[in-house]
Formats: sequence, C-alpha cells, structure tokens
Amino acid sequence: MLSSCLIKNRPFVNKSLQDYCRKTIEDATNKLKDKYSLERNKKDNVIDKDYSNKPNYNYLSVFLFLSITMFSLCFYKRLK
Repeated sequence: MLSSCLIKNRPFVNKSLQDYCRKTIEDATNKLKDKYSLERNKKDNVIDKDYSNKPNYNYLSVFLFLSITMFSLCFYKRLK
C-alpha cells in the first residue's frame, strides 16, 4: 500500500487482462463461498436431525414390570 503511493510512474498494465484476472478471482471466491455455506447448512441440518430423532424409551413398561415384581416379592414373603 505504501509502495503504491511512492511510485509515481506506474508500470503499463493491460486493462483487459486485469479485468479478466479480477473477474476469475471473484468468481472463484464466490464459488468457494457458496460451497462452504452449503456445507455449513448441511451440517446444521444433520445436527438438527440427530436431536429430533431421539429414541423413545418406554418407561411405563419398565415401571410396571418393577412394581409387579416388587408387589409379588412382598406378597410371597408375607405368605412365608
């Protein structure tokens, strides 16, 4: 930046070549931005799907099994 201020006579630059290079660089960066934004969105969707697909545990059946077992054990001990 400082060197551009100090140079009075700028070297000859082909304007069409400069525009072509600038355009290709901008296109490449825009493609990379799009690619990375799609990847970022895809990762977010995968994370959301993992949280939404939690397994459904049937606690009622476990609780029912334990309560029946405890009741039957207490009843069996009382009979003895």
